[in-house]
Amino acid sequence: MPCPQALRNLTGTVIDGNLELVSVLGEGSYGMVYQARVTDAPNQYLAVKCMWRSRRRTPQARLQAKELRNHKAVSKHQGVITLHCQIVTDDFVFIVLDLAETDLYKVIASGRVFCHRPYRVRQAMNSMLNALSYMHRKGVFHRDITPENVLCDRMLNGVDIRFADFGLSTPRAFSSRHGCGSLPYMSPEALDYDHPSARSGYSTISSDLWALAIIFCALVSGDLPWARAHPSDRAYALFLADEDYLLGHHKVPMTAMQSHSQLGSFFFPFPLGSKHSSDAKA
Repeated sequence: MPCPQALRNLTGTVIDGNLELVSVLGEGSYGMVYQARVTDAPNQYLAVKCMWRSRRRTPQARLQAKELRNHKAVSKHQGVITLHCQIVTDDFVFIVLDLAETDLYKVIASGRVFCHRPYRVRQAMNSMLNALSYMHRKGVFHRDITPENVLCDRMLNGVDIRFADFGLSTPRAFSSRHGCGSLPYMSPEALDYDHPSARSGYSTISSDLWALAIIFCALVSGDLPWARAHPSDRAYALFLADEDYLLGHHKVPMTAMQSHSQLGSFFFPFPLGSKHSSDAKA
């Protein structure tokens, strides 16, 4: 069946007999995410991601299957949002997930959680590095790590922080698919196929770590260091010329960089055989 361009709003629909879609949490090119009420369990809510069901053996069907396979492979870790089940109807694929209060982007934007609180930055980074190390050991490489794809509670106590959205993930430690991810968080070699470190593909391990280092900058300064990691970007060009640029111009505190000194090294161009994230600790 051909997939229409946009999903209709299914609020009010009951799926699988006991999951009522009560409100839209978000939407994008992939489909829509709903808050769902478990009708036979008082006060229990879940998240449900809804996508059009693709024809079998089509590229879109393979992408959906890969997302589910990769997410299931790492779903049991406390740093990954739990995937409970998949529900397939004639028209739709519903993925049932744990419901989170908010995401890291909204927490950073609030300015109330991380400002002048290095212990909370350390908690958050350690949680994400631990989960990322697990994912990589399981052979799952995310490729779209952004604050919007890190779910958490509103006060971010360092316990409930979990990766979500495996739509661009891959089982390959090296990739030749450039431009995969969200522009400000993409590593230079993932962004540019002409990059010296990308001639034979690029390390998806290193690209995930790069994205996490960008998030680290956002945690400690409240802002992104550059729009994209390319010499045509003025801020990134200044960083290439001066490795202390982030300290002086982006207001990343020296104490934070010292506390996470290994993260700082993630910003430099990675050789193809760069270090695995299991060696990195904040």
